[in-house]
Amino acid sequence: MQASDKTIASSPAVASTASDAYVKLKEFRVPRAGTYRVKWACATSEAGRGSWTRVYKNGAAVGVEKETIGDLDYHDLEDDVGGFAHGDLLQLYGHNESTRICYVKNFFICAEATPYIGKITLD
Repeated sequence: MQASDKTIASSPAVASTASDAYVKLKEFRVPRAGTYRVKWACATSEAGRGSWTRVYKNGAAVGVEKETIGDLDYHDLEDDVGGFAHGDLLQLYGHNESTRICYVKNFFICAEATPYIGKITLD
């Protein structure tokens, strides 16, 4: 698998956390070894405050930590992450500052693959 802009799985539903520690919000079991492009949108519940999101593999951080400073609008983010093996879990974690809320939605897994063979496991 190679990262691309072709969506092979998606979860548009909103997930959220008020935790100041990373919490798993979305999850996908990868169908093949390779590199995946992960896309999502993030917002925070209070203007001027931050939310952080990061791609994980099997419960371990592997992606670049992304910060979203709140203006109450969703911001589109993406990260290309490699080193996945068949059956690994590709996960999106998030946390927020203090008691604010981190929101994520529009979780897309993108790669060159035909036909669609993946499944979202946490929506």
